[in-house]
Amino acid sequence: MRLIAANLKAKMSAAKTRADQRTLLAAKPDVVSLNEIGGMVRALLLRRGFKRAGMTMWASIPDPIAWRSDWELLAKGKHHLSDATNVGPGGAGPTVLRKKDAPWVLLHDPAGDVHFVINAHLAPQPDLNGKRGQLHSQQVDALAAKIAAVRAENPLAVIHVLGDLNTPDRARLAPVTDLGIDFGAVTNDMHGHQLIYIGSDWAGTRRLRGGLNTDHDAVVADVKRKAPVPTPTPHPQPPFDKVTYRGKLMDNKTMYGVMAAERKLGYPLTITQGCYNPGGVKQSAGTHDGGGVVDLAPWDWENKVRVLRNLGWAAWHRTPAEGPWPEHIHAVMVDQGALSASAAEQVVQYRNGQNGLANHGPDTFPYRPNPVPVFDYQAALRDDRIRARITGMQARIKGLRDRISANRARITYKGVQP
Repeated sequence: MRLIAANLKAKMSAAKTRADQRTLLAAKPDVVSLNEIGGMVRALLLRRGFKRAGMTMWASIPDPIAWRSDWELLAKGKHHLSDATNVGPGGAGPTVLRKKDAPWVLLHDPAGDVHFVINAHLAPQPDLNGKRGQLHSQQVDALAAKIAAVRAENPLAVIHVLGDLNTPDRARLAPVTDLGIDFGAVTNDMHGHQLIYIGSDWAGTRRLRGGLNTDHDAVVADVKRKAPVPTPTPHPQPPFDKVTYRGKLMDNKTMYGVMAAERKLGYPLTITQGCYNPGGVKQSAGTHDGGGVVDLAPWDWENKVRVLRNLGWAAWHRTPAEGPWPEHIHAVMVDQGALSASAAEQVVQYRNGQNGLANHGPDTFPYRPNPVPVFDYQAALRDDRIRARITGMQARIKGLRDRISANRARITYKGVQP
């Protein structure tokens, strides 16, 4: 996994901004954090550049995060680090430093890992005076508190801390490193000391990316897991246990495959025939005797067949002209593990570009993914648990917001309107 952290110096021209973005994208990052991008006009310029490069950017001003578009965004938010604070005259920035919020995203990569990425821009020059030092320490403590909370709520998430942390003194970052976040080797930027950091649960290497118009060098980190993706706690849903879904008998694996298709399509499926139906519909010729086979209503059939094939189903649109049956969609889960012999033969035909019928004719639907995917039941269970955690987190957030609103309503002296 490649991460980049950069400070783009808010007052750069649009041309210099685009040039710096192209330099960063040339490193082919998976995730990028930016600081000091200025206002919305510059944010939109950057977002267009990321989109052209196949990345999605959350335009959280002034500290956006961008990630590869094939990664799924599970959740996003901002964590409050500090209120506006008077840090006295002198030093970088104004006398009153604005409030600080650290944007974060929860991402699911194609390999199955979940990543929590937070982008922090901390108070500058904390060693200049006591007020600055106290503010910086407060922000680091708040950052550490968020990391600890994520660990408790989502122990499978890999945590990455990026941004302009504005201190070369790593002792100031101890609340974060004490939680196991590794900032890697020191990377002294154009100022001669380290200000920009990439920290991660994963080990890896860091290097500077120079040749930029900004007054900082960027930091590039290549990090990776030392062990395989952790196996989740065994789920109490064995794949071939029988269940009823949408009123039809099937097994858990088949049900999760149908639910995955429903999420992609955005609507529930009407199932006209399920699984484990020996001696049932005569025209099915035994394909429904085992698991992993469903018949669906034909509405929107082209979209349904395409989505099903992408998820690991051998799916065909059946018409009355092809046999003694009404119009429907016939779907067989590829290599499901409990297929009847005739259903397994249909999968062979599907791989060979045939129609799955007794005449072994050509497949009339032109789209077939290559290679043919196989539905990953364990990944589907893991995704289900992640969604449940997100729902729980959203409920807790709503509860906290309700409590905040209730407490605000209790405030007596709310100020006098002029």
